[in-house]
Amino acid sequence: MFQACPAECAVPPPEWVGQSCGAIVQKGGIKHFLIAKCTLPNIRLLTDAELCAAVAAGDIKLSPELLAEKPEAETTSSDTASCSPAEITGYTHTINWQSFRHDPTNQSEFAYWNYMKRNIKFLSLYYVGCDDLIYGIIPSPTFSSSHMIELKSTDKAGFMGTLSWNQFEDIVPFRRDLLWTALSGGCVDGPSGFTISVEMQSTLTLTAGGAPGTISGLEIVRQTCNQTIVISIDQINVLSGGPNAPVATPTNIAGPSGTTGGQISFDPANANVGVYEYIYTISACDDSYTRSVLVSVNA
Repeated sequence: MFQACPAECAVPPPEWVGQSCGAIVQKGGIKHFLIAKCTLPNIRLLTDAELCAAVAAGDIKLSPELLAEKPEAETTSSDTASCSPAEITGYTHTINWQSFRHDPTNQSEFAYWNYMKRNIKFLSLYYVGCDDLIYGIIPSPTFSSSHMIELKSTDKAGFMGTLSWNQFEDIVPFRRDLLWTALSGGCVDGPSGFTISVEMQSTLTLTAGGAPGTISGLEIVRQTCNQTIVISIDQINVLSGGPNAPVATPTNIAGPSGTTGGQISFDPANANVGVYEYIYTISACDDSYTRSVLVSVNA
């Protein structure tokens, strides 16, 4: 019997959970870099109030509009055994970008892109697709920028360069629609429905095939909101191992007056060894809070 790997190394095949009835083509194009102060957490984890405050403070900004692409990543291979082919050990991702936004009065684009070159290691950087999906934070990026002038007077002049980083996994994008509202000056002043007074744990350790575990203790303070406080899993990122993550089951805080009892249980019965990041929201009325938990599944 043919065996592709030792039995102790076997993992189940991944399960596709997306749309299966015909192709859904994602939009191409990258329209902006999103630049944040490096002391901020990932934008997807900020509460609505924190996001609005960060934008108002000038800690999150968009680059000028870009003409940009992200081609297939280049691979790095390494020989690990004489009688086996080389293994892929890393990926180098690259964005090739151009910007033709021009300030004819002050030539301020030169100062802008020079600032980016000098300070890239002190900033948190994301990129934004034409479909408003946000990718980031980009780990330890390398950034180049230079002014270019094309051949003819009917051609263009502007800035172009590359953004590159090394990462084995692809960055999983996320949406944060409030960000565009905030950047256009449309934020409201803070939450009015409820606030969180006690958070749930941010880490959990389980055993593959073992008993379920729970993060709990969520407590909220109701202000004007009498709805059920809904906890929902928005995204699961496989940080290592995988592919099958523990099954997450949230428990909401009942309306109209409940303030405790929110939790999420994780069942590792069919999970693979690995580390999984769960992005979840706690929402009701007009308020929504995004949080994350790292779940480690050991053998």
